[in-house]
Amino acid sequence: MSTFHNILTPDDDLQAVLDHSSPGDFIQLSEGDFRVKCTVFVPSLTIRGAGMDKTRIIWDDYANKIHADGKEYNTFRTWTMAVCADHITMEDLAVVNDSLHPETKGQEVALTVYADDFHMKHCRLTSTQDTLFLGPLPKDLIERYDGFLIDPLRRDISCRQYFEECLIEGTVDFIFGCGNTVFDNCEIRSLCDARDIGYAAAPAHALEQTEGFLFRNCSFTAEPGVTDGSIYLARPWRDYGLCRFENCTYGPHISPLGFDKWNDTDRDRTARFYETPAVEGNKKLCETGLRPGFFCGYGCCVFCRCGCVFSVTVAAFFRLLWLRFPVAAACCNCVGHRRQFFQFIHNNFFQAFLVANILYVFDPYINCCWVQIV
Repeated sequence: MSTFHNILTPDDDLQAVLDHSSPGDFIQLSEGDFRVKCTVFVPSLTIRGAGMDKTRIIWDDYANKIHADGKEYNTFRTWTMAVCADHITMEDLAVVNDSLHPETKGQEVALTVYADDFHMKHCRLTSTQDTLFLGPLPKDLIERYDGFLIDPLRRDISCRQYFEECLIEGTVDFIFGCGNTVFDNCEIRSLCDARDIGYAAAPAHALEQTEGFLFRNCSFTAEPGVTDGSIYLARPWRDYGLCRFENCTYGPHISPLGFDKWNDTDRDRTARFYETPAVEGNKKLCETGLRPGFFCGYGCCVFCRCGCVFSVTVAAFFRLLWLRFPVAAACCNCVGHRRQFFQFIHNNFFQAFLVANILYVFDPYINCCWVQIV
């Protein structure tokens, strides 16, 4: 039988209420700042505040801080709130890590969601670097953190999460992880950072995952002071990180390149980043034509910002395996942009020939790659 708890105030022990709840319970939080680091282990709870700007759960741990066990907190122990139980709904509240200065303190997670069937609506998540972690961990970290993280934070499980009409704020990699996650009508806001560069998403999905992060009808905005062109939509935290951007709008703070390959890696050949045609908010970026993108054996990111419809199919014949892998990209029907697409290929591959609507590419890493322009 579900229970409706009395409205909790900041003077109440939120963690004790969470620990002693039963599945199906409803927890109502009043206005005010709940300064507490808390975890959710009981499934099927609804936690509701008085509004995303009125009810805040706040803590201030950071990666370089020394834990009681004598070790650094590391990214994955800095959360203000960690949801480790399935079927949790959170509404009308904010979760904040107010440590600040990530350039010296390291990562500062506000919310960790290591659970399935998580739903957050009309909420605000605020921090700097690594604001929102969406479990599970990459498999290599599940193994590495055995004995360091508690077991609920390193399970090898599938996690689905849904964010609706939320505001998510941060600076670097502030939406990251391996969750199968949908962001519907959310605002993704970049904040100022002393390093003057930022990344919204840092996906780490395994190759077998086909959903990844989906940003649908979201607006990418920035607070005053963020430099134009200084923010990338995404960079792959692991080889096959998967992000889709559908009908989103972008402020001038978003780099015309769109995506970054993550330092000196070769993940530009494996990342799976997709973007649907631009909408009204993309007009300034349309002037750049193609966003130089990523080619790989499984996914590709060559993006046009003009809003036209274009489709490309790529098949790669690998030197030793002679296996054919499909690759998808997005560009446009415009003749001018087709030429730009060809020029991009020509500049980034060893040799390329355009015959009719088929682009033949010869690359030192790949025997032959053909691109059928439809």
